[in-house]
Amino acid sequence: MSVLFGLVPCLLGGWGVTRRAARTPEMRAFRDFSDPPARPGVARGGLALCLLAGVVGMWVPGLGLELKGGLAQRTAFAFAGNLFLLCLLLLMGPWVLTPLMKLWTALVPSRGVAWHLAVQSCRARATRSVTTVLPFALSLSFVGLFMVMGKVMPGGSAGLDDILVVLGWVFVVSWVGGLAVIALVGRERARDSAVVTVAGARPGVVTRSMVYEGAIYAGTAIVFGALFVAVSSLTIALGARIDVVRVLAGLPWATLGALAAGTLVTTCLALVLQAARVSRTVAARALRP
Repeated sequence: MSVLFGLVPCLLGGWGVTRRAARTPEMRAFRDFSDPPARPGVARGGLALCLLAGVVGMWVPGLGLELKGGLAQRTAFAFAGNLFLLCLLLLMGPWVLTPLMKLWTALVPSRGVAWHLAVQSCRARATRSVTTVLPFALSLSFVGLFMVMGKVMPGGSAGLDDILVVLGWVFVVSWVGGLAVIALVGRERARDSAVVTVAGARPGVVTRSMVYEGAIYAGTAIVFGALFVAVSSLTIALGARIDVVRVLAGLPWATLGALAAGTLVTTCLALVLQAARVSRTVAARALRP
């Protein structure tokens, strides 16, 4: 059963890409063209509708109805609605995380060449896949949601120790997956850096741009997690009929800040290691087919 649960997501994830690659004409594959805009397939669209129905089906009784179980049951329904919402947002990651990345990076008042190079690189890769951001966004949002629930429920706890007992494996798997994705695109990033170096960029610019890439990936996950925590606090507070400001004020922001800082340091350090390896690579050798 464990093997089945491991193989099925991999097969579903690679099916669409493999099918498109099989249908692409050979000459078009060698041509330099921009990637077509991402479109949700039938399976993803159907699953998204099911998740949206789950969000509505949980939030309606949790936020607007009087239930036999009282406030505890309303809060549980609101919590379940947020779980469905998180799954929906991450399933539609290319249409959620990519616009979010473009939005917040456009607000950064930086005119440095390295920053703009990193922004354009991240945006170009995000049009193909958001798997670099998605694992970190999942872990931060999941932990934030359970901290909100622990704060609202009577006798609950929002401490990191209690959260890690339940979600420690999610955190480890998500971060390892995010680092694995960063490592897998290392060769592509080395070729892109070689192209920029041949075009006249100094080695320091290339190194800083790769570090900024890690900051952009982490920043996108942190902004997504912060927005999701805000939505979760609002909906769960409505379900429990308590003040949302009180919920937000009672959250362990120092712990959440430490987790966000850990995400930033992890992604930047991973890109620093790649930058150190790229700096020792001869550009002409990296550009060989």
